[in-house]
Amino acid sequence: MKLSQRHQETFDEAYPEGYDASKIVLTDGSVVDESDIFHIMYIDIVKDGERTRDVPCVQKYSVQDWKKTKPIFEVHAIKAVTGHSEYCIIHDPIEAKAEKARAEREAKAKVKPEVKPKGRPPQK
Repeated sequence: MKLSQRHQETFDEAYPEGYDASKIVLTDGSVVDESDIFHIMYIDIVKDGERTRDVPCVQKYSVQDWKKTKPIFEVHAIKAVTGHSEYCIIHDPIEAKAEKARAEREAKAKVKPEVKPKGRPPQK
C-alpha cells in the first residue's frame, strides 16, 4: 500500500526494519500472526514550540470492525472521533490476500507443464 510522503517518513522512522503483520513479536517473545487484521497507524501532530512532530500509534481492527469504522472517519473529522490527527492503513488483509493470490498465479504461469505429444510414439 502506498503511503503519503509524510506518512511514509513517519512509518520509516517508527519501523526502520519494516512492518510484518504475520510476525508480530510480543513482549514475552512469542510470535503472533495477525495478517488477517487491519493495522492502522494513527498519527498525532504534536507542537513542540516552533516545530511539529508526528507521533505514530498502531491500532488493529478486524475486517468487519474496519468496514464499520472507516465510513465514520469519512463522515466526521478523524480528530473528533479518535483524538488523532491523521491515519493511514499499514496492513490491509484484503489487499494482502489479493496480492498473494496474484503472485501465486504469476508463479504458476511461469512454470509451464511439460506437454506430451498426442498419439502413438513413432515406430523405429
